[in-house]
Amino acid sequence: MRFLNFTGALRHRNFLYFYIGYAVSLTGSWIQTITTAWLVYRITGSGFWLGAVTFAGQIPAFIFAPIGGVLADRCSRKNLVLTTQVILMIQAFLMGVLFMTGMLYIEVIVLLEIFLGMVKAIDVPVRQAFIIDMVEDKDDIHNAIALNSILFNSARLIGPLIAALIISRAGEGWSYFINGVSFTAVVFSLLIMEIKEKILSPVDLPLAGELLEGFDYAFNNAPVFTLIAAGAFFNFLPVMVLYPVFAHDILSGNSGTYGLLVSASGMGALLGALFLANRRSCLGLGSAVSIAAFSLGAGTLVLSFSSSVSAACILCFSVGGATMILNAGSNTILQRICDPAKRGRVLSLWIMAAMGASPLGSFAGGMAANCFGIQPTYLIAGLIGLGGVIILYFYIPSVNKALAENVIC
Repeated sequence: MRFLNFTGALRHRNFLYFYIGYAVSLTGSWIQTITTAWLVYRITGSGFWLGAVTFAGQIPAFIFAPIGGVLADRCSRKNLVLTTQVILMIQAFLMGVLFMTGMLYIEVIVLLEIFLGMVKAIDVPVRQAFIIDMVEDKDDIHNAIALNSILFNSARLIGPLIAALIISRAGEGWSYFINGVSFTAVVFSLLIMEIKEKILSPVDLPLAGELLEGFDYAFNNAPVFTLIAAGAFFNFLPVMVLYPVFAHDILSGNSGTYGLLVSASGMGALLGALFLANRRSCLGLGSAVSIAAFSLGAGTLVLSFSSSVSAACILCFSVGGATMILNAGSNTILQRICDPAKRGRVLSLWIMAAMGASPLGSFAGGMAANCFGIQPTYLIAGLIGLGGVIILYFYIPSVNKALAENVIC
C-alpha cells in the first residue's frame, strides 16, 4: 500500500480554497449534529424522540435530492453551494438564539431539522458534482473524492470531542453559535474562487423530463441500480443514531461516553477513507464494498452483546470503517461508471436512497429501542444486515465488470 499523494487535488487552487473552508464548516456541522442528538435525549429521555428527530432531518433527502441532482447538471454549482451554505449558517444561529431564549422545544427542533434536511438535500448532490468543476485535471478527481472522504471523517472524529467539551463547559447553546460562525470560512472560500463551470445537461429540457431521464438511466443500468439499492438497504440499519441510548442505558455513561463512541466510529471511518485513497486501482472496488457490508452487519450484531466502553469503542471503530468503505466506495464507483452528463442526477438518486432510508431506519430503530431495548434492536439490525450481504454477493460481479470495462484507474 502506497501513501496517499495529498498534493494531487490540492494543487488546484479552487479545490484547495474550498477544502480549507469546508474543513472548518464541516467540523462545526458535526458539533451541531452531536449537540442536537444529546439535547433531544436529555430533554426527552426517549429513544423514540431521538429517532424521530433524526428522521425529520433526513427524510427530506428522499423527496428533494433528485431535484438537487437536476440543478447540479444544469445550473451554476458554485452559486448553489454558496446559497445553501449561507442558509445553513442562518439555521445554526437561529437554533442558538432559540436555545438561549428558552424556546427550543422538541417540536421546534423537529421543524428546524426538517428545514435543515431540505437544504442539505439540495446541497449534497450539488456539492458532490461541484468537485468536477474545482478539479480541472480528471486524473485528480479520484484523489479529490478520497480527500473529501478523509475530511468528512476527520471532522466526524474531532467534532464530537469538541461538542462534548462545549456541552459540559458552556451548554448546548454555544455549540450552535460556533457552528454558525464556522460557515463563514466556506462562504469566503467560495467567494474568492475563479472558476469555469461545466453545465452538462441541456437547459431547455423541462425539470420533470430531466428527472425522468435520470431515473430511467439509473434503473436500467444494473451496476448503478445495485449500488443505489445497496445504499438504501445498508443505510436503513439504525446504528450510530442510537449511540446516545447505548451510551446511557448500557454503558451508564454521559455526553463524554457518547462522544467516545462517535469518535471511535469516526476514527474507523477515517482509516476506511485512507484505505480507499491508497488503493492502486479502482478495479475490484465492488468486492471491497461487499466486504464492508458484511463487516457492518457483523459489527452491529456483536455490539448488541457488548457492555464495556472499551469493547463498544472497538466495535464502533469497526462499524465506522465499514460504513465509510461501503458509502464512499459506492460513491467513487458511481462517479467512475456513470454518464458524465447524468452524474449529478445519478449521485442524487444514490443520496436519495441512502439518506432517505436512514431516517426510516432511525425512526424504526428508535421505536424498537423504546419497546424492546437497545441490545435486541442492534441484534435484529445485525441479522438483517447479514441477510442483505447474501443478496448483494450475487450482484457485485456486475459492478466489478462495469469498472473493468469503463474505468482506467
